[in-house]
Amino acid sequence: MKDLARIIDKINESSPFPWWEWDIKKGSFRFNSGKEILLHFDLEKFLNLYYLNSTRNSLKELRKLLNNDVKIYQKFFQVKEPTGEYKWYLDLGVVVKENEKGKPEVLKGFIIELEKFFESPFVEKDEIFILCSYCKRMKVLDLKWIKVPEKVLESIKNKISHSLCPTCLKKFYS
Repeated sequence: MKDLARIIDKINESSPFPWWEWDIKKGSFRFNSGKEILLHFDLEKFLNLYYLNSTRNSLKELRKLLNNDVKIYQKFFQVKEPTGEYKWYLDLGVVVKENEKGKPEVLKGFIIELEKFFESPFVEKDEIFILCSYCKRMKVLDLKWIKVPEKVLESIKNKISHSLCPTCLKKFYS
């Protein structure tokens, strides 16, 4: 994985990615309109449908970043497209500025459709992805095992190596 913090810090108003920025010191939260376009909702409707239903989980992940327990905030979620199909999205964030005590001062992140993530500037050209041989979930960002649509797997088939996820390892070999 490329230096995610450096790449995310360069995302700004002109970037094609829906982005967000949380300045803890100033108490401000900014984002671009790409988030609404990407998710096919106006922001208020999206906040009611998604964030209010998963606030606890999102805050738990953000807390890990704020406490320096992890280097990357990541939240996977699905959104129903206008066609009725569900698509996976990935919300990623990092600390881009710390105060003199090493505490996070500014967080910045973006949202990307999972299918497009594998071809984004955030992934090394020769990066290998781990797929569980039993349940077919993929390890993303060395942290989370998620179900990836078949057409995504087909598009990166030359970059896949097989292993077992912790759940299947325990289920079949305990």
